[in-house]
Amino acid sequence: MELLSNLLIEDTHIQKLVRELEGGNDQQLITGLNSSARAVFTKMLYKERRKAILIVTPNLLHAQKLTEDLVKLVGEELVRLYPADELIAADISITSPELRAQRLEALDHMLTKKNGIYIVPIAGLKKHMPKVKDWKESIISVSEGDEIILESFLQSLVDMGYVRQPMVTTPGEFALRGGIIDIYPLYLENPIRLELFDTEVDSIRTFSAEDQRSLEKLKDIRILPATEYVLTADKKKLLAHKLEQSLAESLKKS
Repeated sequence: MELLSNLLIEDTHIQKLVRELEGGNDQQLITGLNSSARAVFTKMLYKERRKAILIVTPNLLHAQKLTEDLVKLVGEELVRLYPADELIAADISITSPELRAQRLEALDHMLTKKNGIYIVPIAGLKKHMPKVKDWKESIISVSEGDEIILESFLQSLVDMGYVRQPMVTTPGEFALRGGIIDIYPLYLENPIRLELFDTEVDSIRTFSAEDQRSLEKLKDIRILPATEYVLTADKKKLLAHKLEQSLAESLKKS
């Protein structure tokens, strides 16, 4: 595989492509490569530039296949898939928590790592994305010893798309029991438990959703939203106001 990568690097067409990319022409259409060659080519290109690469595929199936091939070549740490269904109705109604978790994790990887290979089907480019500032503000970071205002903290979880339940069993849920807050982020294998001493975070642990037993103690945790677009109470009021105005204008025309 390394030999094939070296041969690609030496190709005059490839060298011209790399020069154009370095010169600022960073949008390129690549055709004529099968799935395996596409993965090798992408690895070679990343190795040459060491900069973030965004690859757009025709559909989700192609994106998933290319992701699998690239993970084998360059490792899971560098490759992120942003999955989206071609049918908007299907993407809204039956999208799985796993796919949503992949999208959230991909967005966070772009924000924190700022480097890697990102693969998105063309349907993903049509999705409404939050502003970088809004995305950063929608992430909650908690460390041992932090002081939290309980009511405000719980409202933030609701704004972030989490659903309150008596007990956490499924990703996207949170629960409050006495001085314990359980949260199950979509992108984590296990839910997390914040134990409070009055308003201070006394401990942070992961635990099993099946038997509720503690697993691992943590010093801090970053809690990503359970949805890509976070709507705070103020944003919801503004959106409702705009919808009312649009409805009133439409009724006048009718």
